Amino acid sequence: TPPLMMIREPETNLWHYYKTLKVSTVIHNQRLIVLISIPLINANSRLELFRIHKLPFPGQGEFSSVVAKYDIKAYALAVNSERTEYLRLSEHDFRSCVSNPESYCEFNRVRHLMGTDRHCEAVLFMRRKQRRSRVCELQVISNMTFPWPEFIHNGLWAVGTKEAFTMTESCGVPGKRRITIKPPMTM
Repeated sequence: TPPLMMIREPETNLWHYYKTLKVSTVIHNQRLIVLISIPLINANSRLELFRIHKLPFPGQGEFSSVVAKYDIKAYALAVNSERTEYLRLSEHDFRSCVSNPESYCEFNRVRHLMGTDRHCEAVLFMRRKQRRSRVCELQVISNMTFPWPEFIHNGLWAVGTKEAFTMTESCGVPGKRRITIKPPMTM
């Protein structure tokens, strides 16, 4: 049997269970029986979700006039903690999982092994530079101007550039901060 665990600790987050537990009643032999369905998860199949941002990057060396990005089909990856298996997720899968009030998702599909290098997303995630050219296809982008900013999440931005430059963060903050953006990208 797999090691089962509760989604959240009831001692510290009882409200979560109060909102999500399914309760039903049955009368049997003049007794009221209360059935409480407690969701459990397999501790060995926990996955972390990673949203994929398809960021363009400037070419280097003889390709310095070219801007490209990887042709990535998945919107996100769900990766196990050992980094040996992953699932490719569509935008719908990712959004429905993230917005699930019960804080867990169920994916009934085949998990891919990280070492098989079948998908560009996994090769980039594992930072396997030597295998990128075999697995990943590049898309050349025309009419791209730099610097190129991309909002990531909750105040975090990625900025792509061909040349280093410094900018000042002001946003109404009294202590202005200087940020140096270095090629090809700074977060």
